[in-house]
Amino acid sequence: MVNIAQLLDDTKMDPEQRDLVRSLRASGRALFAVINDVLDFSKLQSAPVLVERAAFELRLTVEDIASTLRPIADERGVVLDFDVGNDVPRWVVGDENRIRQVLTNLISNAIKFSPFGQVTLEVGNGEPPEHLRFTVRDTGIGIPNHLLEEIFDPFK
Repeated sequence: MVNIAQLLDDTKMDPEQRDLVRSLRASGRALFAVINDVLDFSKLQSAPVLVERAAFELRLTVEDIASTLRPIADERGVVLDFDVGNDVPRWVVGDENRIRQVLTNLISNAIKFSPFGQVTLEVGNGEPPEHLRFTVRDTGIGIPNHLLEEIFDPFK
């Protein structure tokens, strides 16, 4: 699906059609990521998952996540906003699929549990400076303090 959308993207289209094709491509990548998530889960049962290190355009990844999740947020009446700091490098080295997987899950949950208001992803430099900090803020119901320790336990 992603390759067909790429072919379509290379044709003459008006701006609205180009946005729709871009959303189609991002949705295809997101679907592919879900399939990989299922495969990763089965791999976890037998061996540790390896984290890849490759260069990728972080802003493009964030824009893809936004185009995939924005229709869901719009449908719920939630404003979805992304802010990649100006000091964040265009190209970063890391596991793009894992970053996409984690951010998509966090933002999807934020949208799901925000009956109104806003969900924002902020990306900035972290500590040490060569690290990045990803922050998802929302106006949702939140997590009760007594459950915060359990959120990283499997199946919680």
